Amino acid sequence: MKTRLMALMALALGMASCQVDSILGIGSRSEVNVQLSFSAPDLIGDTRTDGDAQSQLNSAYGAIDYLDGAPLDDSRYVDWNDVDLRYSLEIYDAENLNAPIKDRMVVIKDKYEPVRFDLRLIAGREYRFAIFADFVSNGLAQEEVNPDVDAQRDLGMRHTIGVNLTDIAIKQDTDSLNDEVADAYFTYFNYTPEEGVEGNIVEKTLTRPYAKVRVVATDLAELNLNVHPKYVTVKYNSDIVIPTAFNAVKGKILGDKSVEGKSISATYVSKIRDNRESHVYNAEYDAMFTVADNGAERASHLTLCTDYILATSGEHTPINFTMTVLDENKEKIREVEFDTQIPIERNYLTTIVGNVLTKVTEVNVSINDDFNNSKNSEDAPFYEEVE
Repeated sequence: MKTRLMALMALALGMASCQVDSILGIGSRSEVNVQLSFSAPDLIGDTRTDGDAQSQLNSAYGAIDYLDGAPLDDSRYVDWNDVDLRYSLEIYDAENLNAPIKDRMVVIKDKYEPVRFDLRLIAGREYRFAIFADFVSNGLAQEEVNPDVDAQRDLGMRHTIGVNLTDIAIKQDTDSLNDEVADAYFTYFNYTPEEGVEGNIVEKTLTRPYAKVRVVATDLAELNLNVHPKYVTVKYNSDIVIPTAFNAVKGKILGDKSVEGKSISATYVSKIRDNRESHVYNAEYDAMFTVADNGAERASHLTLCTDYILATSGEHTPINFTMTVLDENKEKIREVEFDTQIPIERNYLTTIVGNVLTKVTEVNVSINDDFNNSKNSEDAPFYEEVE
């Protein structure tokens, strides 16, 4: 496993076989070993069929499960040949969250695996830990990286980390629908190491600062056979504010940094109906539903778009948007305004399913915390929208 260990501002970060440094050189108080271990959320792992790429590209997945399922070849899918996973850790005094007590610590992995930090901390002192994991371009796990903090700002494929983890900005790329590496993971917590304990061990599961939204068409087979959806644009309505920055130390959205009426897009491969294996999503909804047509099976379902949106925990935030679908000649197939309140929530998946390519007579909306679902859960709240 190739892992690049970076020292920001001359800090040596202890991993399993690396030198363990003291966070504070305070000789009057005892220092103890602390081991921090972090893993990703909702990792489906061995529930998939290894080697069967077509069964693994579910539009419900978060990034890590999606990347673990993408074929490692030269296809259009993003996979671990394209990206590395960056873990950024900062340590604060629990009573002062304005600035970390030491420089940021960064570990970059060239595939997913739980990460561990071995530290020396002062017993009896309460700390605030904040960790943020996002995706960077492939190769950073093997190459030297400038240790200057300013040089780290733009390394993320979808995120720019500020001077501290209190200011993480989302890069405003208009071509960001169906972009799984927009996903990210974090956690923050207070911890007081105990004296006389041999190895204070802390294990945490990261969670997303995001809600994920997807739109699934159920009427692909009802389109003329010569009509191939290729271009999709989502424009959030002008009264919808999309947050663009996040404080990982407090787990809060930075409300003063946002955009109104954000517009984003995606482009599919040519003749998507005939080349389902080349679609960015082709499992579950996108594979299990077909209709018979003169003895042939035709796919009826197609995930048109997914998006990751910064959201809050414990409550539903309403959004609405207009989706436009064009064919290969950029002729409009359908424009649908989802003007009803669509609920989103942090670390929840909102699924919009219906005949959105044709007559739009019924659309079902569900929201749940299962990033592996293929149908509306009986326990998930949903409603029907009829035009």
